[in-house]
Amino acid sequence: MYFVLRYAPDIDIIHKEFIQYKKKGYLKNILRNLNEYFGRKSSLGCIMVEKENGPDDYVDDLREDIYTRFKALRTFL
Repeated sequence: MYFVLRYAPDIDIIHKEFIQYKKKGYLKNILRNLNEYFGRKSSLGCIMVEKENGPDDYVDDLREDIYTRFKALRTFL
C-alpha cells in the first residue's frame, strides 16, 4: 500500500476508492488497523515497510515518509 500511496499520480482517486470500499463494509477495521500499525513513526507497520523498501536515494527519512503518507490516509478516512 505504501507504494500506491507514494507513486499514485492522483492520490485523491485512491482516497475516494477507499471511501467507496469502506461504505460497502469491506474495510470495517481499517482505521483501527491503520492507527495500530501506522499511528506513530515507530509503529510496527512503518518499521516493516521501511525494512521491505530498503535504502532509498530519493527520501532522506524513509520512515517519516511512510508515516506521513499513512497519516494522510488515516486523516482522510
